[in-house]
Amino acid sequence: MNGETRRHGLNKREKMLIMITAAIAIVALGLQFVILPLNREVAAKRDLYDILDIKALEVDEKLQREAMIIRQHQRAEDAVGEMNKIYPNRLPNEEIDRVITRLCMSNGLSPQSLQIGTPNTVKLTGEAGTRREASAFCTVLINMSLSGDFYAFRRLVDDVNRTENIRFNRFSYNLNQNPNEDTVFSVVFEMTMLA
Repeated sequence: MNGETRRHGLNKREKMLIMITAAIAIVALGLQFVILPLNREVAAKRDLYDILDIKALEVDEKLQREAMIIRQHQRAEDAVGEMNKIYPNRLPNEEIDRVITRLCMSNGLSPQSLQIGTPNTVKLTGEAGTRREASAFCTVLINMSLSGDFYAFRRLVDDVNRTENIRFNRFSYNLNQNPNEDTVFSVVFEMTMLA
């Protein structure tokens, strides 16, 4: 009877055992050929993502540094532009003569003599962020004799005080005994320019 039953089929217990073995084999094969390769691929992609993330942070840091350098450069250019508005580039003596003479004559004073000294160049250094910046200026002393009245000289003083790059170094005057004659002023101007 036992031999006959075996020929006709498998009993319930054997079928269950084959089903469990087949399920375990399918899970093992799926684990071996599907899940483990996918897991390795995911780990490799995660490593690649981490490397790319670090590189993205480095690039972002470089971009921030470059943006900061560009902003510093723009501020320096703006400062140079402002200095160029206030301080002209080094003028030749003829131009200095013309500027000072025009300033005096526009206030009603008559130039008697003018002598331009030798330029003195000064280099200024200062900190701007982490970079050292330097600017070179030159100052020129202009000795001048003027004639006119005190009101005209007062207007000249006001104009010079409003000018950024010209100032009085010193001045003196001689009063004439004759009230109809003009007062003679000896003035030393100091003109500052970019070197």
